Amino acid sequence: FIFRTPKKLQFTELYRYYFDFILRLLYRIILIDGVPESVNETFLKLILYTQGKICFFDGALIGEQSNELLALNCSRADTPDVYYIPRNVLITNPRLQKSYNLKRDEECVVVYLSETDKYNLSEINGGLYHLIRKTAVMLADNDISLNIAQKNTRLVNLVAADTQNTVDSIKATFAKMYEGDPDIVVKSSLIDKLQGVPIIQNQSNHNLIELLEVNQYVLAHFLEQIGVCVHDQLKKERLITGEVNDNFTFAILSIDDIVLSLNEGFAKVNAKYGTELRAYINPIIEEQRKQDAAADDQTEDAAADDQTEDAAADDQTED
Repeated sequence: FIFRTPKKLQFTELYRYYFDFILRLLYRIILIDGVPESVNETFLKLILYTQGKICFFDGALIGEQSNELLALNCSRADTPDVYYIPRNVLITNPRLQKSYNLKRDEECVVVYLSETDKYNLSEINGGLYHLIRKTAVMLADNDISLNIAQKNTRLVNLVAADTQNTVDSIKATFAKMYEGDPDIVVKSSLIDKLQGVPIIQNQSNHNLIELLEVNQYVLAHFLEQIGVCVHDQLKKERLITGEVNDNFTFAILSIDDIVLSLNEGFAKVNAKYGTELRAYINPIIEEQRKQDAAADDQTEDAAADDQTEDAAADDQTED
């Protein structure tokens, strides 16, 4: 009832696992204070991140107990205004016997995850849904490859045999080797075959390490897309200093924008219903961002000093 899972991904539990994992990660990045008891905070965040908007209204409007504030998912109910922002929203819920059409800013207040979500007219899913989905698909696919690579590490020996007698001789030789027999005598014709193909094992180990790094890279890239800088060694090796310092510049939808949009909506909710809702970035992440900014400043200062010294050295050489 909340969001759609792509049909071709419905069969995989890995996709569902990573989708939920990323959502739980987001729940800890942006915190919300002052949520009334009548509003489910986890549901509130879930709808905001996967649909981009949520509707606050008095429960009495849909036959619930009066004076209880509710926050439910909603959709466009009518022709939008000249700026393509819906005037009315439609409240639908499996528990309700019918849908309710509420006038925005009069009968209800719609809070948006971002400015862009105000104009999401054609799809149910908005907010960070598509970014979460893309990341979950990549992580799930990589886990499948990782599992295959793990199974390939079990391939200790790959040998070729032309006859069943040769097969039996090779198996018997390997059995003695695994048992630790110090003296094994074989026909000279088997020596080359027993050497096998060692490249298979080496390649599997290499792929295993690389796939583990890819998992870290994909998750770090997702966090950077929302403006959370991650110290990921794999990414650092591929970026020059200037590109690393510009992580926030290329964020698709930064957590700062999200907090700003949420607080604009919460201010309307607070004014209409007397609540004290407030969104803010987790203090731990804020502190880390300050430390990252300070470290970047020091790196830039050091680079500037090096350039000055190099220029002075060049001048002396010319003199």
